[in-house]
Amino acid sequence: MDHDSISWKWLVAVLTDLYANRNEVDDPLGEVERIYADFDYPERMESFVRYMPATDGCAPAEHSLDQNVERLFENWKRFLDSAG
Repeated sequence: MDHDSISWKWLVAVLTDLYANRNEVDDPLGEVERIYADFDYPERMESFVRYMPATDGCAPAEHSLDQNVERLFENWKRFLDSAG
């Protein structure tokens, strides 16, 4: 197995565990940002990193903070569903 495949498996495992325990973590989206950096900014994660611009046609300025956070969590879940 090559390095990229191993790194991908670890990334998915770490994000899956964090998502499963997101209610026990003070700032799960902050943890996502740290993981994003630790794994060298994988493009596939951009849709659920708070500081990245929305690329799905969403206009965050037109939504509340809660709606934007909910969208990030939905994108995170969608990522996990497609990665598994």
